Amino acid sequence: MTYQFLKELSSRCLRKGAIFIASDNLDYFKSVKKHVNSLKKEVKLSVKFSKKTPTIVTKYHNRAIKLKNNINFLKIDKI
Repeated sequence: MTYQFLKELSSRCLRKGAIFIASDNLDYFKSVKKHVNSLKKEVKLSVKFSKKTPTIVTKYHNRAIKLKNNINFLKIDKI
């Protein structure tokens, strides 16, 4: 996920809208978090990190749980 892609997502997101990102790959997650923090300088965003399970569980989420991988969640709110 690149900076340009995140910028495009945030531009399409309505005010008070949210974008959820989940990954069990820690390097990928840190990369996304770095891009989001740099995007915060241009767009008003609120970023929350959690390890709580989302309400919608996908087959990828179930597979990560089965493999006993930690899943990191990032919630990006547009202010």
